[in-house]
Amino acid sequence: MTGPNTAIKGQAQLPPGTTRIVTFDTNAYRRLGRNKAKALRQREREAGVLALASPIVIQELAAHLADQSDPDYKYCMGALAGLAEHTWSPSGQDIGLCLHPDTRSTMCRQLFGVIPPDAEQRVKDLSTLAVYVKDNAPTINDPRAVGNFRRCAAFVEEQEKQWVKMMRDVLAQNTAPSVDVWIQGVTTLTVINQALLIGHKLDVADIQQKAKILTNVFPVPFHLVATLMQRVTAMAKPALDDPKKKWGNYVWDFHICFYVGASHAIGDAKMYLVAGDKQIVKAAAAAGCGDRVISIEDHMKSVGLS
Repeated sequence: MTGPNTAIKGQAQLPPGTTRIVTFDTNAYRRLGRNKAKALRQREREAGVLALASPIVIQELAAHLADQSDPDYKYCMGALAGLAEHTWSPSGQDIGLCLHPDTRSTMCRQLFGVIPPDAEQRVKDLSTLAVYVKDNAPTINDPRAVGNFRRCAAFVEEQEKQWVKMMRDVLAQNTAPSVDVWIQGVTTLTVINQALLIGHKLDVADIQQKAKILTNVFPVPFHLVATLMQRVTAMAKPALDDPKKKWGNYVWDFHICFYVGASHAIGDAKMYLVAGDKQIVKAAAAAGCGDRVISIEDHMKSVGLS
């Protein structure tokens, strides 16, 4: 495989004839829902397309199922069931979803050759939640599942708080620099954070060298963050804690962008992100791989489903 170190969970290799890999972002699954998921899966496989589920997307959707009064509860339930239907293994065996590793595993493997100790189990647990929703929606009241949805919600909230803190830390060290300077600052902090996850100690030279690796292999997420930072510094009074702005939500766009890259592929099958977010589209274009982000409408048309 070229590009990031990616493994397909749930099968040993790509199905014969696979020419393209797709990953849907959260909004794409909310638009797809459950009803068209099976039909899309069938059309994709006839066209040599394999869909991989993102643990990040599962996590985002599952977090909204912690509370039935959540205004997005119904839509996210349908979206998560649709994700599970869409990414079900084509192997003919009942072995679950085809999954990406989580983003932190992808970064740690690329940078250090190892993954965080609990990463694979966490992805497995998220997959189990998605399958539970597929099999039981709209009645998802099993106490263990509900408890896991609540843990997802708490984790999402904590990650968003940490993201806002990271933004504040980076802003404190820079005023209004160029995109390249923003990228350097964020990649440096990302390397440090990933090293802490696995207990690696790095000197300044190591950090700089590994920051360059992130920039080269995964340019899109860092272009996204650089643009975001410029927007924040352009405000008269940057308010990172303003709940109306929901700055913390950008952490998930950041993670999703790791699936986009000019050389991202598994074997000869290129990887594409199905998303419509304008900021992601712009970041991909700025990183020289705008063709790797496609809309859900264009993707469905490409496999003969409208």
